[in-house]
Amino acid sequence: MRLGYDRRLQDDLRVTAGAEMLTYGLLRSADILGADLPPNVTRITLIALPFGLQQHFSPNSRVIPHVGFGAGPVLRFDHRPQDGFYPNTRGTLGNTYFGPANSVSADLFLSVFPPMSLTVGGFVESGVDIRVGSEKDLVITLAGRYPLTRFSDAVGNPGDFSGFSLAVGLGKYF
Repeated sequence: MRLGYDRRLQDDLRVTAGAEMLTYGLLRSADILGADLPPNVTRITLIALPFGLQQHFSPNSRVIPHVGFGAGPVLRFDHRPQDGFYPNTRGTLGNTYFGPANSVSADLFLSVFPPMSLTVGGFVESGVDIRVGSEKDLVITLAGRYPLTRFSDAVGNPGDFSGFSLAVGLGKYF
């Protein structure tokens, strides 16, 4: 899932920012990482926060081809089954009780959260925006992107999540 924002710098140039989240199940994680898959991991979630530039060609027409690139931090969470988290939701995160002021308390420990790795990733993309509507202010985006996302031992668990992806999006010009 991608949530993006872009701002026009010039008629044909835009700066982009966004948040992207992708979760891989056990089988897909094993296909990608092979022997680098950490033990007992049931799924892996990547969260990227890229900033980039997009060059639009013929920006005033109904069909607008574009190319772009970007870079930013990528967080990786390795999920393991444990109380309170998928796929094992048997337990809770702590004890709940009512104290003297009818307050509720829950013990939270960092050990219950999935291990995190960090890297800097980048991407190149190409696509087309199709403007629709009477004022051409709604847009359907079709884009192909190649992200480069490699994790090393220095910043967490190793692994390479680079690869081609296709996206379809909806947007509004302001």
